[in-house]
Amino acid sequence: MFATCPTILAFFCFRFEPKTGLVRQTIRNWTAFPAKTAILVSTPTKIDLEEPVAGPTQEAVVLIHGLCGHPLVMLPLARRLRQAGYMVINWGYRSTWNDIATHAERLRRTLIDLDDNPDISSLHVVAHSMGCIVARQALLQGRPKKFGRVVMICPPNSGSHAATRIATVLGRLCKTVVEIADLPESWVNRLPKTLPLEVPVGIIAASGDWVVSLASTNLPGAAHCLVISGMHSSILIKKATAEATIQFLRKGTF
Repeated sequence: MFATCPTILAFFCFRFEPKTGLVRQTIRNWTAFPAKTAILVSTPTKIDLEEPVAGPTQEAVVLIHGLCGHPLVMLPLARRLRQAGYMVINWGYRSTWNDIATHAERLRRTLIDLDDNPDISSLHVVAHSMGCIVARQALLQGRPKKFGRVVMICPPNSGSHAATRIATVLGRLCKTVVEIADLPESWVNRLPKTLPLEVPVGIIAASGDWVVSLASTNLPGAAHCLVISGMHSSILIKKATAEATIQFLRKGTF
């Protein structure tokens, strides 16, 4: 959602992290979900990022950034997904313009085009922050035939308290900020939460997220949920996030 980790910092970590080890992975189990929600909390198994995806065709992953973001902030994750053998589409959109429904319609058309590509065997979505809400709306409008799994990273599924505060100042200039506020009547809280009934959904949250609370990331029926040490945007550059994402895309578990 909000670009709390500047694009330049993300690019720096993407470029130098493998050599310097500046990004360290610390994964903790998360039990902050409501007790009535049936969600398995686990730690991802360490996997080989270089292991190729078998088959004559490729599995494709569509990456979706959040509000005020840019495809550049998804580059560390994109690189590691490619190393794991996935075809990566780093999808971009003008997140501060138009509304979520407009962005979702454009994403839906992109997914349809990819679904028709004979070189793609299956299609997954990995989204960050508001990008998760764009993906939810797009998939509720129609799911591609080859669709596989969804990984949501820091999703404001019940809204963002930071957006609620900012909306009082910037709401007239940026409609999407108002739409993802954590108010009961906000657009995101009126969006049906039925996606996990149709496709496997995995949720990754950041332990130090000041933009989206742990409880707000919850989506009833999500297959697995995990918390990784980090902040709302810095989590995107962590190797642990990539490993957990690939683990879920391959096996449906963290």
